[in-house]
Amino acid sequence: LVLKLSVLKDFLSSIEKKALKALRDISTTAQSAPSQPSIRKAKNIPVQAFEVKLDVNLADLTKIGKSQKYTLSVDVEGGKLVVMKKQRDSQEDWNTFTHDKIRQLIKSQRVQNKLGIVFEKEKDKSQRKDFIFVSARKREAFCQLLQLMKNKHSKQDEPDMISVFTGTWNMGSVPPQKITSWLGSKGLGKTLDEMSVTIPHDIYVFGTQENSMGDKEWVDFLRGVLKDCTEIEYRPIAMQSLWNIKIAVLVKPEHENRISHIGTSSVKTGIANTLGNKGAVGVSFMFNGTSFGFVNCHLTSGNEKTARRNQNYLDILRLLSLGDKQLSSFDISLRFTHLFWFGDLNYRLDMDIQEILNYISRKEFEPLLKVDQLNLEKEKHKI
Repeated sequence: LVLKLSVLKDFLSSIEKKALKALRDISTTAQSAPSQPSIRKAKNIPVQAFEVKLDVNLADLTKIGKSQKYTLSVDVEGGKLVVMKKQRDSQEDWNTFTHDKIRQLIKSQRVQNKLGIVFEKEKDKSQRKDFIFVSARKREAFCQLLQLMKNKHSKQDEPDMISVFTGTWNMGSVPPQKITSWLGSKGLGKTLDEMSVTIPHDIYVFGTQENSMGDKEWVDFLRGVLKDCTEIEYRPIAMQSLWNIKIAVLVKPEHENRISHIGTSSVKTGIANTLGNKGAVGVSFMFNGTSFGFVNCHLTSGNEKTARRNQNYLDILRLLSLGDKQLSSFDISLRFTHLFWFGDLNYRLDMDIQEILNYISRKEFEPLLKVDQLNLEKEKHKI
């Protein structure tokens, strides 16, 4: 027995020595290996260039001979805008304006790809130049980059401008696996350009219908996707649901303390206005001194149910309890500085399905807009 105990003691001592040696080896390897940062560094935005033409009237055109081509280069990280006049194949007459010398951006409502820029030339003196962009989307991308540059380098405590993402999606009760393409979607109209698609927004508002995920599960999912896409820990400030109709609002961390007077509400417009399978959810808040309202709705379906959809809209307008209570005598369209209304409105196209598909295949959308029930009801002032 003594002999066996002696052998066991030697065996255990041998294991202990081997374990200590392995631990020392691991420690040495860890110290010699380069340390990996636990937080990824935010991506720098490269300089972006936009080809534009100087918008001039006929009198000016006779003076300069012909319309002038320019390149506007936005350096977000450096905080400057370089304006270069192009002549033949060379670039010359370039001027650099720092972020604080760009006083105002004026978007033309009549010409969607036209933008006026007011520069500070000297103290109390300014100069305006109007530029024509290749498309409205290019103009929007330029404005967003300039906004980001000014906010990044501004010495003011509060931002001059903010950007808001609003999205709507009927999920058909199928939880999504990935939504990164939704966050960076580029469609028709004033949407993100490929140059600015990766720039994080200040506020994200997600409206969904037929979303079977739980509220907390959905918000956690959104935060994770935003973190992967933007490397920013967005903060949820509001979540409201009515059955499977949901609205979630997330903001950048630095804006959380700027938001106050948060309100949420919902309205049922299902059968006899008692079922929540159809209806609306809404969120309102103040961002510093500016009021915002967001409404996500799911209206009655069916090609022949236009009148019912109109009534859904009027009920939501009247019954959704959002915003300043002192303004409760007004419907919600009059209570906010900015109101965003979106969702699955369910208005249809009054046209044979095969005709619709033929127009779409030819990318001829104007005939479809003319038979869109939503447009027709707006023209009749019914909604």
